[in-house]
Amino acid sequence: MKGVEVGDNIALAPELMLAEIANVLHKKSLRDEISDDEGDQILILIQRLPIRLFSHKELVEGAVQLARDHALTVYDALFLELARQQNGSLFTGDLKLEKATVDIL
Repeated sequence: MKGVEVGDNIALAPELMLAEIANVLHKKSLRDEISDDEGDQILILIQRLPIRLFSHKELVEGAVQLARDHALTVYDALFLELARQQNGSLFTGDLKLEKATVDIL
């Protein structure tokens, strides 16, 4: 991800990223960790980030196979499949997903 913030690299993500972020913000709001307004503002800011979003249609078949082969969720495998298709790197804090990248990317 280095350089994305200054335009040297392009960040890519499946559209699922927005739903996952919205879900996390919603859960934080339910636990009173953030207000609804804070969650809304964070989501707006995230949508303004220079991230190119990809439809799941071209990713889902490969993601399902990766999920099967590496015991991942299909949700996580969508990110990995996108990185594979685009010859990119995967930026993740998920150790299981990071481990799977060793065999694939």
